[in-house]
Amino acid sequence: MYDMVHVVTSTCMYNSPLKAKYQAETCTDPTLQSVRAYYVAGWPRTLPTGDSELSHYYSLRNEITLSENLLFYHDRILVPVSLRRFTIELLHETHLGLHKIQSQATSNFYWPGMLSDLRNFLQSCSLCNRLQRSKIKDPLQPHEIPNLPFAKIAADLADFGGKAYLVVVDFYSRWLEVIEIPNKSAHAVICSLKKVFCQFGVPQQFLSDNVPFNSMEFRQFALDWNFEAVTSSPHYPRSNGLAEKAVGIAKSLLQRAAHDRLGLELGLLNYRNSPVAGLPYSPAELLQSRLLRSKIMLNPSCLQPKVVADPIVSSKPGQTDYYDKSARSSSAVFRASQLVYVQDMNRIRGVGSQGLLLKSSPIGLFWLT
Repeated sequence: MYDMVHVVTSTCMYNSPLKAKYQAETCTDPTLQSVRAYYVAGWPRTLPTGDSELSHYYSLRNEITLSENLLFYHDRILVPVSLRRFTIELLHETHLGLHKIQSQATSNFYWPGMLSDLRNFLQSCSLCNRLQRSKIKDPLQPHEIPNLPFAKIAADLADFGGKAYLVVVDFYSRWLEVIEIPNKSAHAVICSLKKVFCQFGVPQQFLSDNVPFNSMEFRQFALDWNFEAVTSSPHYPRSNGLAEKAVGIAKSLLQRAAHDRLGLELGLLNYRNSPVAGLPYSPAELLQSRLLRSKIMLNPSCLQPKVVADPIVSSKPGQTDYYDKSARSSSAVFRASQLVYVQDMNRIRGVGSQGLLLKSSPIGLFWLT
């Protein structure tokens, strides 16, 4: 009968205190001592149940070798349980990322679940969490467009020519209101909004930036007039993107009005009669079911009311695909009472402070303390 050689290996390690440490701990690790005993005496046909790690090593028995009181899987040291955290800390000593230390780990060490342990350790490293780069943007979570005009509107403030303006836009029709206000106080904004609401009705939802719309005075106004006021995330005004775009359009109209001295009102009239980008309908048609009479000679039939009932109005064709080209889904799941790091936009990029998560919403908004 002939002996069969399952594996041939050549492992050379320099003598060092680190080598001696792994040798000493290998001799005291119960599982690795069982592996060593089986390696010397021969592996049984079956193993006693109860030791999942030993069963794992049993499946690798043909690739395990013993050299200088150390066990190896191919050329990788089988790390005792007592030295696994020490090994991870050694690999992560200079706080390199997972991809870089994973390469070193898989070339030198082995234990069941090693990559998972590495990943968990790096995710809990406080220094790495504080100094990490800003997150890549998540895939677009577009605002839902209602099926009725002025059910959901957005607002923002704009400055032009030393004057302040309130800009209001309707999500459904893209109808634009540009109102000069004496100042940017909550009181001035509320007075102007009341005039808008008396013309078009009170919206169900009102989206805006924080100042002055998150003031107690404005919140009381929302409560009294029975609409929901939603503010955008701090330092991320793009979450109120429609209002930001409306401000750009308003400033463009103001620039043209200042240049040709025809006035803002005529520019607004023509804008409201022009088709919305990506749609065959104008804001006037979507909001008032008709075109508005202007200086341009129109066929009288164009002024006849005609209700638009086209599902394309409530969709955003192509917008999500374009945005998501540079976005990436995050697998992170946050829970209430979890400690998290929050990037401080007023300090050095990447340096964050720790906070306690109070609650979160399905659309990615978080409340911290």
